[in-house]
Amino acid sequence: MSAAAAPFAVRHFAGTAALVAAAADDLEAELRAASAALRAVLLSGGATPLPVYREVARRGVRAGPRVFAILGDERLVPEDSPGSNYGNLRPALEAWGLPAERIVRPRAALGPAAAEAQFEAELRAFLAGGGRVGLGLLGLGPDGHTASLFTAEDVARGAGRLAIAVPRPSGPARVSVTRGLLAQVARVVVLVADAPDKRAALATLLARPGSVAAGLALQGHADVQVWAGWGRDYP
Repeated sequence: MSAAAAPFAVRHFAGTAALVAAAADDLEAELRAASAALRAVLLSGGATPLPVYREVARRGVRAGPRVFAILGDERLVPEDSPGSNYGNLRPALEAWGLPAERIVRPRAALGPAAAEAQFEAELRAFLAGGGRVGLGLLGLGPDGHTASLFTAEDVARGAGRLAIAVPRPSGPARVSVTRGLLAQVARVVVLVADAPDKRAALATLLARPGSVAAGLALQGHADVQVWAGWGRDYP
């Protein structure tokens, strides 16, 4: 299968550092964008996107006054836990000058059902108030998941909703955005760092998108780009 036949546009970089720098440029432009309407960036947790957020903070970037951040998912752990996406992102969010009222995220302390309902309500309120999501940065797990959508069942359960609680067989439960929310993101960039298991996951996503949760979650989206941190031909 050739890169041209892949369902998503793929862009290769010379290495992870080049990937991070390019993604930071993209995110910086979104954060600085002046807009009369409310505008959000959707941010994924995980090891690959975090250096991007830190790089943008290092540059001294300040978010525009109408810019919001939406966290794509959260582990239901204390905010000071190493596994908390919000805990890991908070230093960057503070450096960008984003106050708490402009950060839309699941509240882990509420527990699965209540955090799902709270996150759903905040997402719906943002969109109902005229908010739009311009850029979404996602990761890709070795098993082909994105956000906290791990299985086809997780994707299917989110039909008609913007947020769902996701139980895990091991480890803490999570709350995640759904395919429905991802469909409202104008442009999605999936960041894939250079590692053997990530290369294999990307190859599967491109060759058989319907076999992994990320492919199902992004199926039919008009603008999905996959940025890979290795400078070689597909995959």
